[in-house]
Amino acid sequence: MNLFRVFRPAAVLSAFVLAFSCAAATPYEATTAHLQPGGEYYFYNSGTLIVEQIDGIPAVFDTIGELYGTRGKNVQKIASHLLPILLKNSGIREIQGFGKSSVKNADGLYSDRTVFYCPDARKKGIVWNLSGKEDHEFEVLKMIPASAGMFMSVDWDFAGNWRFLKESLEKNGEKMALSLLQSMEQSALASGVDIPKLLESIDGNVTVVFDESRNSPSHLPFTLTYLLKTKDDSLFRLIASLLQKRGIAAVDGKISFPAPVSIELMQKEGYLVCRIGGAVDPFDIRAGKIPDITTDPDFIRFSKGLRMKGVSCIYNSKKYLKLMRSFSKQNGNAAAAKEAEKLFVQVLSIVSSTNDGYVVYSHSDKPLIPNYIAMIPCFLRTMQASVSKKLSAGLPAAGTHTETSVLRSTRNLKQIGLALAMYSADHKDQYPAGYGAEGLRVLLQNNYVPNLQVFYNTEAPVSEKEFDAKRIAYVYFGEIGELKQWRSSHSVPVVFEKPSPEKKILPVLFLDGHVESLTGSFRNCAEVVSALIQKKSLGEPDAGRVRKMAEKADALLKN
Repeated sequence: MNLFRVFRPAAVLSAFVLAFSCAAATPYEATTAHLQPGGEYYFYNSGTLIVEQIDGIPAVFDTIGELYGTRGKNVQKIASHLLPILLKNSGIREIQGFGKSSVKNADGLYSDRTVFYCPDARKKGIVWNLSGKEDHEFEVLKMIPASAGMFMSVDWDFAGNWRFLKESLEKNGEKMALSLLQSMEQSALASGVDIPKLLESIDGNVTVVFDESRNSPSHLPFTLTYLLKTKDDSLFRLIASLLQKRGIAAVDGKISFPAPVSIELMQKEGYLVCRIGGAVDPFDIRAGKIPDITTDPDFIRFSKGLRMKGVSCIYNSKKYLKLMRSFSKQNGNAAAAKEAEKLFVQVLSIVSSTNDGYVVYSHSDKPLIPNYIAMIPCFLRTMQASVSKKLSAGLPAAGTHTETSVLRSTRNLKQIGLALAMYSADHKDQYPAGYGAEGLRVLLQNNYVPNLQVFYNTEAPVSEKEFDAKRIAYVYFGEIGELKQWRSSHSVPVVFEKPSPEKKILPVLFLDGHVESLTGSFRNCAEVVSALIQKKSLGEPDAGRVRKMAEKADALLKN
């Protein structure tokens, strides 16, 4: 299902063929038609890779839950329950093609493009509302100093995303979460804050400017400026009124915070501005008192020939990269610093809206694709280290076979849990009815899981395409019925590794979507369930139903 191609000839052919055709026949052709032919580096994926990476996000919240005590567990519980719903309605799954190209223009200057082909997604989902829909000129460039090390400007539909969140919860019957949001709105209204109205007062453009600190009255080695484009000063007046109750008053339209660093907040000329660390006043720049970023020679070099119109703009300068390199060397070992060096790229990127998705046009000092490929193993190592830390209590020493197996199994179970959540959302709040391999087969046949590897706890990738029930590594409890019938979903096991006396740690997926590891030696499903009922204090009638499912699963395993 995943597709990785180095396709220089294909990109050239696609660009010319599609120039004379009315419509793209495939996502591959539609994606590559936006890429620039004639370069050394190309990358294409059917969109499955992005979906797979996004599906892994809930696992991050498991780590939070384990590392940060009760409060973290509450965050994890909410996130593991709501994230599958939000991801399902985000628009991410409508991405049909993802492509990148890098063409060398001159020494130290590459022309890059990144394509998200999603013809059916642009009218729905939080992702496509997040970055705006119509291209526009970046007027904010006249408010960014020439000395800026990095800046990012992006459209953001605050009010639309708030509505999307509420509508998604209502559509999926999440009464408790919806009630929580509504109670937040009512509590805020009782305090004089109309949240929907306040969000509507934000025009949508958010800009962050990162700069070196030059003789500023700050203890920070850098300065930050946040610019939020607004329709009125409602948000500023609200912040000012809340701070006034704490003895902090606005003076001449500005609020200065008593902090170790210089922090100033003001509303001016349609922007809410927050300056940290003695940052330059953006309106002095627009008035011509200070040179803006468009006068910087490096910015001029990188922007030449680049369409400076879109829905977001990002720039990393030499100054920023120098600071990042210094930070990397000071806060990591030599190997880590060398690895981080691969990820540092001087780049100017413009995200533009198209009829069938988005295209990112970039100029960079290094080809972006090798950098992108380098990020993948770096990201995976970071995630593995995070999960290892989470599971370290009670596990064997790092690097042993048992630890690797447990980590793989935990990852697989999270994927299966997400697949079950999506399946239930599409099938009236019910899971597949069949036991064991039969129930899991349904998830694969209906594309709720990316590939067979999810069902096999093996280190090597699975190459075959046929579903082999005998090789499935997991027990699945069928006949779950309607999920709301269960009283203690956080204590009801749904999927776990086939028990064996040799295994000392058994990861278990529970009905609410979270995964826990059960320590001990178990010969069959009945022993696993018995230990879980005791550990989780599972009461009746849930405990009796789980025991019957374990008996049926054991009978099927014997056959």
